[in-house]
Amino acid sequence: MKTLSLLKREGLFHLFILFISSNAWAAVGPNWIEQWGITWLFDRNISVDSDSRMYQYGQFVNGDYWIIGPVNIISISPPCTITGGRIINGTMINPIPSNRQSYDSAADGWLPEFNVGLGIDAGNPLFVDVSKVPVNSLISTISTDTVPSKRGSPRLQTAAILTVVSSAPSADAFRPPYAGNIKPTEIRKAHIDWDTLGDLPTVQSTPSMSESERDFERCWLVHKGPYPAEVIQPVDNMPDYGRTVARKVSIASLQLNLDYTKEQKEILLVRFLQYGIDVYGIADCQESLVPVYSSYTPQRIWYGAGGIGIGKRTPLAFAAKVLNHAGMISVLSKQGDYLWENTDADGYPDPYGPGRDNFPPDYIQFGEEQVFYVRQIHVDLTQNRATSGWPSWSPDSRNEKKIPFTTEDIGLPEWGERAAENPHSVNSHWFIGYRSITGGPQVGSALALRIMSAIDISNHDAWFDYYDRYMTFIQDTRFTYELNGRRITPFVSDKPWRFGADGPDLYASEPFVWNMWLTYRADYGPIWPDTESHTGEDTLRSRIEIN
Repeated sequence: MKTLSLLKREGLFHLFILFISSNAWAAVGPNWIEQWGITWLFDRNISVDSDSRMYQYGQFVNGDYWIIGPVNIISISPPCTITGGRIINGTMINPIPSNRQSYDSAADGWLPEFNVGLGIDAGNPLFVDVSKVPVNSLISTISTDTVPSKRGSPRLQTAAILTVVSSAPSADAFRPPYAGNIKPTEIRKAHIDWDTLGDLPTVQSTPSMSESERDFERCWLVHKGPYPAEVIQPVDNMPDYGRTVARKVSIASLQLNLDYTKEQKEILLVRFLQYGIDVYGIADCQESLVPVYSSYTPQRIWYGAGGIGIGKRTPLAFAAKVLNHAGMISVLSKQGDYLWENTDADGYPDPYGPGRDNFPPDYIQFGEEQVFYVRQIHVDLTQNRATSGWPSWSPDSRNEKKIPFTTEDIGLPEWGERAAENPHSVNSHWFIGYRSITGGPQVGSALALRIMSAIDISNHDAWFDYYDRYMTFIQDTRFTYELNGRRITPFVSDKPWRFGADGPDLYASEPFVWNMWLTYRADYGPIWPDTESHTGEDTLRSRIEIN
């Protein structure tokens, strides 16, 4: 493929810049489209108008491109190639959510069969048909220059999506979700219900909207899981670890509930909703790779494992509420509290419930599933007196203390790493690994969804109550804890993910989220464990085991 500089010298460079509502930058030439440094070259010219001699193209409301097919792509630049035995810059079409990927052979889960980018040229074009699959999401990538030493570090630098469609979408259409061959009915900006968003005055330490706009400007690739999902999360597009994903989601969801004008919110709202739409497409995907390729179905790739997997459900619930989207609401109804709908009075499966072999067939896992109400089953499992067939109690060996639950704890909103999959691993001790890592980054999300009256559609009451418990505990500044000879006092920090060498420091969140919580939480329903009043004076010290 000719470079842009060569095209300029030959007088063939007719570049123009498109600015749409989301201010996404893009470059287009006579027969090519470029976005984020990735260029798709076609075998004929392109036009924004319908012309039988050309491919018609346009942009979705978030700035990503569509083109009417069928099309022949004769080059993707930078090209997919083999360097030092490593296949880089791969392209996938309609990826099926799983633990596999076809972008970079140095990344975990490499599956070469679905990389369609290798060997493309004018004599061997990539033909994208629309006769059987009317919407095709082409995800092209740029690999990192070097391979990081850490297994879970990103191998991709950048990614961009070109959607090949059978007919022109509406002018205000969102890009269809990139996962799977079956896409939902068109989702449009006209479907936004602005009245679902809050209109609260800003608080001290409110960050700039432009920061969050940039965070969600490009596509977030989250169709691989569980660990190391980070390997396909492009450095230029998104954070790599779920903790930071959740933190950025938390901040953006709160910002969109502040008293900015519609015009001031629109860029971030469109980009944030697009992420929620992409999450929806993955969670709702009914296709699976055959077992020889993947041991994970689309509904199992985001299981909760500490910081892994979090930061997906809030954008989905947010989008479901703002767009009043029945399909998204249906997906949310199959997670969270749904796990417990077919258990007996003590929480044992009847026939479905906790434990990976006991999940309902249509249960959808999110990282937030690590939050639960303590039930008799948790008491029994942590005291090694559960009914036959359950493993012995096995909390994380890295935890300083292992404290079982008692009957007095029943009804307590709790957190435990992989609590849904491995209920025999939960631990009543407050200072357990990953509690702070998953805690602070999700506080803002819990508050934002409360402000939006989205608790019901989120379908996970324990999650909301747990963050009341978490923050009430944090606010009790009288509390200190002696851990391995080191005195710890909970406090606010701009680094909510810190994990000290001697144990976890319990961080509430960064100042913006902290200030939003202190200012507005009491205005949105009782603070757990209260059921009627809006006061949080009844702290949880008597219900937290610290010995």
